[in-house]
Amino acid sequence: MSLPQKVVRRFSLGLERNTYFFGKLLTAEDFNLEQDYLLAREALINATLLGPGIVSGLEVRDLEDRGDHLLFTLTPGLAIDPEGRLIFVPQEKRVRVEPKNRAPELMLGIFYQECPREPTVSVCDPKECQPNRIREEFRIQAGTSLPGGIILAHLHLQEDRYLLRSTPQLLLPRAELPSERLLGLREILRSLLGLSGGLRRVEQELQALPRIKRRELSFLSSPEKNPVELDYGFRELPLTQILCYLPLKYEVSPKEPRRVAEEHREAMERGDLMIASYPVRDFFRAPSGPPGPGEEGPPPPGAPVAPPLRSALLLRSPIVTHLRGLRALSPEITLEEARNRTRNLGVDLRVDPGLPLNQPLRDLPAYTHILFYPAFDGTLVPYLALEFIDPFRGRARFRFDWEGFQKEEPDLARMFLDKFKGLRFRIIFLSETR
Repeated sequence: MSLPQKVVRRFSLGLERNTYFFGKLLTAEDFNLEQDYLLAREALINATLLGPGIVSGLEVRDLEDRGDHLLFTLTPGLAIDPEGRLIFVPQEKRVRVEPKNRAPELMLGIFYQECPREPTVSVCDPKECQPNRIREEFRIQAGTSLPGGIILAHLHLQEDRYLLRSTPQLLLPRAELPSERLLGLREILRSLLGLSGGLRRVEQELQALPRIKRRELSFLSSPEKNPVELDYGFRELPLTQILCYLPLKYEVSPKEPRRVAEEHREAMERGDLMIASYPVRDFFRAPSGPPGPGEEGPPPPGAPVAPPLRSALLLRSPIVTHLRGLRALSPEITLEEARNRTRNLGVDLRVDPGLPLNQPLRDLPAYTHILFYPAFDGTLVPYLALEFIDPFRGRARFRFDWEGFQKEEPDLARMFLDKFKGLRFRIIFLSETR
């Protein structure tokens, strides 16, 4: 801890105090020295033994961003500034502060401030006024750097509004004297013995708890590789969770597919994400337009009608509905109109701000990037089957009904067959052992 510089400058030769004797003439200088001496001792103790920071209270609550200024409630409390001076807030106060600039990150700080009060006329010179008292108050400031102040809160800019960033409250370290350490040895030993017994009980309870093994397999299931033999390696009958990759986010941007893949490389390597990129003119198609590449045209007259969907499929997934609604947009409409329509569909379609909104989709030199996330989707439940061949050796067989999937979900199946050459699945095996 550094020494308070104001104290060092005031008492550069060492602390000095008054002495009193009978018949001594006391002047204003003597009384000022008395106050300076006591304040300097207090500042030295506060700055070196305790250190600057918040002692108690001083919480920032109910923050409101009004654009040109911030409003918040400051709770009562006590702090010590770097000069060792006490900053005392006796009661709750509503504070208004005006930041100099709206930086992405801001700090709210409290500073010690003296306010002269009660101007009084000097007896020696009626024209001269001096403050009769000085009140020790505080001021609040917002900025990216607050030298000499105590930080109350950190703010971050989100959607053009400042929000409080949760930070642990600063507590002053307590200086322990040697005599206190000696007196506390007996209590420390008693606490250690109690903790030792408690740790033994916790260890016994942990040994009695079941242990969980986890094995995750990721693979492609296609008509050429069906069924898939799986070896999960557990000797006990496991619990399973089957995930498949389905589209959850769509982006229209001029970024090249390789660049988008590089931006999400880590998530793709972990198996948490897949990305498909289409030229915009190929992704959007009119519902009654000619078939695109890899798509079949309408059935000829007299062709057999497909059987009705099973009852399990009547609860349609919103993910599949969004995808169909998005692809059904005509390439003749403008990008702005497409964005408005997808918003009504409830689709998360992000548009690059640099693209012209008044240009038709077929003329955009851009890509539609689809972000596929592993998600359990009720639409595919009727097509999944997991058969445990030999659970004691950890072997299973995974089947996916591609024929039924292509027959009843032609649009979704065609996309996976043409672009991914199969549907990627993730199976998580959890085994409980003791």
